[in-house]
Amino acid sequence: MRRLIRLQGSVFTRFVAAFLLAIMPICAIGVTLYNWQIRLLDNTTVEAFGTAAKHGFNKVENELDKVKTLSYAVLADEDLLALANSGMIMDNYQKTVSMNRYIRRMENLQDSSGYILRIVTYIPGLNRVLDSSGDLSSDAGIPLQIYAASQRQNGWHFTVWEDRLFYVLPNPGAAAGKPNFTYLLIVELSSSRIRNELAGIAGAEQAIVYDAYHTYATYARESDPDHHIDLKSLVRQKANADPLKVNAGGRTAWIVNQDSEYQGLSLAAYLPEGEINPQLRELRRYFIFFSLAVILTVFILTYLTANLIKGPLGKLVSAFNEVERGNLSLRLEHRKNDEFRYIYRSFNAMVAKIKGLLEQVYEQKILAQSAELKQLQSQINPHFLYNSFFVIRNMARLNDTESVKRFTEYLAKYYQFMTQRESDDVRLAEEVGHSRVYADIQKMRFGERIRIRFGEVPPSAANKLVPRLILQPLVENVFEHGISSLAEEGIIQVDFADENGKLTVSVEDNGDISEAEIEAIRHSLKQPFGEVSGIVNIHKRLRLLFGETSGISVERSGLGGLKITLTIGGTEHV
Repeated sequence: MRRLIRLQGSVFTRFVAAFLLAIMPICAIGVTLYNWQIRLLDNTTVEAFGTAAKHGFNKVENELDKVKTLSYAVLADEDLLALANSGMIMDNYQKTVSMNRYIRRMENLQDSSGYILRIVTYIPGLNRVLDSSGDLSSDAGIPLQIYAASQRQNGWHFTVWEDRLFYVLPNPGAAAGKPNFTYLLIVELSSSRIRNELAGIAGAEQAIVYDAYHTYATYARESDPDHHIDLKSLVRQKANADPLKVNAGGRTAWIVNQDSEYQGLSLAAYLPEGEINPQLRELRRYFIFFSLAVILTVFILTYLTANLIKGPLGKLVSAFNEVERGNLSLRLEHRKNDEFRYIYRSFNAMVAKIKGLLEQVYEQKILAQSAELKQLQSQINPHFLYNSFFVIRNMARLNDTESVKRFTEYLAKYYQFMTQRESDDVRLAEEVGHSRVYADIQKMRFGERIRIRFGEVPPSAANKLVPRLILQPLVENVFEHGISSLAEEGIIQVDFADENGKLTVSVEDNGDISEAEIEAIRHSLKQPFGEVSGIVNIHKRLRLLFGETSGISVERSGLGGLKITLTIGGTEHV
């Protein structure tokens, strides 16, 4: 609320308000001119639509008229008449010659217009179907189906059968509605060619050519389904309304009709205003540019005003926020030689001094942690060394050479890992492998008295770097203090989990331990000083390297003994 009051009484706010009041009349004039031009262009829309539609329709009409005229000329072909009327008494040679000449005549007719896709002639007297491709057939099923469709639709204009367009022309004098013709000429029209011509109507989204019986040759280009209209239904319902203004999906458009009395055909075209009037789009673009120019002007003047005082102050406040978040590499620059330049220089000097002090303290902390880590690592000793020698001695005395071989191999792997000093870190898979070797050594020592189960290491954690010797001492602790005194079978269970970047390793046994002893271990883990055992050693190492969320916790195991849980957080070394 206080910030709002300050803005209301500031010179900056009053300046912006005065400027907006000054440009409002200009904006009002621009909106008025825009609306006037829209109305002017709207008055010319119908005329533009009609001109474009008429031009496109004339092209289609002329070509269809040409196809029909040439088709009727073929109906009077001498070879066709001879085959239809005298074919039964002609010998095979005469029929073959007449058929070949007539097929060439159909080929010439097909080549005369791109609107003709194919020509078929059916002669019932010969039971022959002649194709413009040169094929001869006695199967008249398809020609008769097309003829039946033409009788249902109309007997004069094109016929639609299975989404294909045809001119169906029986011989002159054939009675309408009955298949009593002596020959039948079927000209298949190229629907794609007609659609291409209709698509040439400027801006047309849909266009149809239809006759009085509402037989259609349709064109519809790809459009937004939200703007689609059923042009055929509109033509049937409002065939006499010309032009017809409609609204489809929130978009205004015109439907225009063009009629041909000679052909008995009509054209209906659906044309959106935005397609037929490119000037409208141009005007809208200018208006948008004008509005953006006004907004940009306000923005520039506001920016220049704010840049004098508010800009440098805001930059300084943002810099303090960045420093609070820990960004000590930030530096401020100010080119003008004024008070802000002095303030910025003082700010940069202050941040640089803070950064130097923090780096000094951090370096000292790292050195101290490293020294303590080395001290903790030096306390790890192989307590079972002497026992191992006695085990080897007993095996040798019993001439158990295979056991001696395996035991010494385990022992060699164990000390190979212990003496490696290339790095303080190893992969978790290597640390687990070392612990398995140690467990195998102890297994040979204790025999059937113990049962050891190692879970699978999650693939996501196998290559994670961990400090050396954080798992084997925990397993060693179980052997030394957990199950060594058990009269019956001892169990050691080691499990792993890696969830959300948090690695946990649990080591539990079925040894005999009291709640007081468990509590004593918890107490030792919390003490910063005092005697350092193997568990406390590992706990301190993990907390030094991975932070306060990492370390060791202990509790009663479900097996009856002690459960030690080792946790490494989701971060790398601190």
